[in-house]
Amino acid sequence: MDNDTSITTDSNLESLREEQNILQKKMNLSPLSVTTGSVKEQETTYKTLTQEINEKLIKIKAKRRDFKGYLEVAKLYSCQGNQQGAVELLEKGLCTITSKANAHVLRQQLDAIKAQRDRRIDFISQCPYEIVCNIVGYLDNHQVHFIHCIDVSQGWRSKLLSCSSMWHQLMINASYQTDHQGNNKLQQIIPLVNNHVEHLQIFPTTRENINQYIVTMLETYKFSNLKFLAVSDAEMLTHGVDFSRRINMALSFVGSTLTELQLCLRASFKVSLECIISTCRKLLILKLDIGDIKEIFINGIALPEDLTSTSLLHLELATSCSIPTVILEPILHHSPHLRYLVVNCLRWADLMCVLQDYCPKLEVISTCSIQHRWDAGQLMVKAAPTSSGIYRNQHPVAVPRKITEKDNDNSSGKLRYLVLDNITSAEYLRPRLEKCVDTLEKLSLAMVASGDNNSSFNNPRLPDDWRGLSCFSMNKLTDLHITNGTKGFYEHFPAIIQCFPALKSLCLEQEENDYIPGFGYRYGLENESTRNSVFNALIQAENNLSTLKLIRMNINCEGFERMLDYYGEMSVDIQQQDLRDILQSLTIIVNHDSVTAPRLRQISKIKSLRSLRIEADLNHQLISSEITEFAQLLASQEASLLSKLDLRNIPFTDDAARSIVKCKNLQSMSLYGFGARKGFTQRGRKLLAKHIKELSTY
Repeated sequence: MDNDTSITTDSNLESLREEQNILQKKMNLSPLSVTTGSVKEQETTYKTLTQEINEKLIKIKAKRRDFKGYLEVAKLYSCQGNQQGAVELLEKGLCTITSKANAHVLRQQLDAIKAQRDRRIDFISQCPYEIVCNIVGYLDNHQVHFIHCIDVSQGWRSKLLSCSSMWHQLMINASYQTDHQGNNKLQQIIPLVNNHVEHLQIFPTTRENINQYIVTMLETYKFSNLKFLAVSDAEMLTHGVDFSRRINMALSFVGSTLTELQLCLRASFKVSLECIISTCRKLLILKLDIGDIKEIFINGIALPEDLTSTSLLHLELATSCSIPTVILEPILHHSPHLRYLVVNCLRWADLMCVLQDYCPKLEVISTCSIQHRWDAGQLMVKAAPTSSGIYRNQHPVAVPRKITEKDNDNSSGKLRYLVLDNITSAEYLRPRLEKCVDTLEKLSLAMVASGDNNSSFNNPRLPDDWRGLSCFSMNKLTDLHITNGTKGFYEHFPAIIQCFPALKSLCLEQEENDYIPGFGYRYGLENESTRNSVFNALIQAENNLSTLKLIRMNINCEGFERMLDYYGEMSVDIQQQDLRDILQSLTIIVNHDSVTAPRLRQISKIKSLRSLRIEADLNHQLISSEITEFAQLLASQEASLLSKLDLRNIPFTDDAARSIVKCKNLQSMSLYGFGARKGFTQRGRKLLAKHIKELSTY
């Protein structure tokens, strides 16, 4: 009897499976007959499995010694997949049933369900190779997880090591790849999966493991299918280590198959562009963030005679030291298929002088230190030049689509994004723009005055002539960002702005060091008549601006006030107009006393604004009562759409807080500087926090 109750036979398991299959076929099909009226018609409805279980549990409570009720509910639980629930119910039944025969039946059922619950199947060892690869695809793409998986068993190890999709990407970081015993498990696996590796990242951390990870490993293990190689010394413990020679040696082993190379060698001294181009002839993407170029500036780069053209589609180059244009000329002149060009190594040099008519397929050109964000199919570009003129690319360029070999065709290029600095004239810019009047979407120019001493370095002396920008219409241009606009540019600004009919976003910016107290600006807005013409041009322009940013611009003129009145009148009938054709975002940042109470009143009347940022100078003359009045005016606009408000160096008070919370659509508010420190108590902060979802103060 003990053997009968402790061992579940195969026949019992089979009978249990048959009963479960029958129940699953029924799947909640317990008919209920309903007779309606005098017509003897039966309408069949169905109960869910849970409903039937609950009903039978009620019957069990009424008849606790009915062993058939326990059996039926246990089978239903098992069919539902709740094996543990079935086990608990049967164990409860065994404690209640007094009949040995009935208890024996419950015991057999309990053993069968436990056997089914505790049974373990090694799916990885039994599944075909293709299914295993599909399962592995759902794991987090982290090699640490893969290493844990192959340590489960010999069967798993054999199966998973042959799964190529697991080992397409490897990252070797000496800081955390070793286990507790000091053995590098990844190093042990590489000889078994090296033919699967297509994407390899290496992060050496000390002088000693540079040779181990970069040269010895690439030479010892033949990565015959390696397509992508990235090496970074960002975690180097000792800076100033020059291992460019080792990089050159490593490329000789894998360069023949590489299509993408990324080197971030800030601690290294020099990297040879000539070696990279000559060794890696299949490169489509090259990204370098390095200390310096190894080539001698006078001689430049000498490409092999048999290399008539490169396969490059994407080139990014950033250096700590300035390099002359003679270094870039051979590469650009031999890269006819280039689509994306980002160069942050030219100091006070005009790239367009070097580029000329070469690289006709370029879609993105950038030379300044910029931040790129790919959002909803649009590349948002924000220029961030430094006062010293030293740029370094800390944010890699995000491209709108993945570059493939299919891009290496004979189609003509369509320039869409152009971001340039050190521009002194439109002379070299005009020929390129004329070819992309129907494709260019975003244009950012950081200008250099022709009289500036820095403009003569690596740059021919050109007149401050920008008439070329007003000779043709840029039909698709939506974003325009001008930094350090020169006198010649702003003199032609009224004609230029008329050539951008699709313009939606305009940013006019001056560097912080361009305004000298007592002397004014070095660049083009020192004349009041010029300032008036600029703001009058914005009123008369046929485009419909939705975003306007004036950063450290001199706005002390009647033209600026007329522009504010114009946008205020435009938003009077805001409910009847198309919101896309009205100013929705306004940013004003000034370095002098230009934010006054009358201008704040004008701004408050622009009901179409969704986003407003005002940053005043620390020496402004605004008082708390004027800010309270401004807040009251904003709240009094019933049709106001303002949802984001950013005030900096503004004397905000608790009274202003009580007024601003009445803005119905206000969701986000920021207070920084003077406004967040004086006259604004904890009570005001709590009031704002109660009514505004996003609040930040500093």
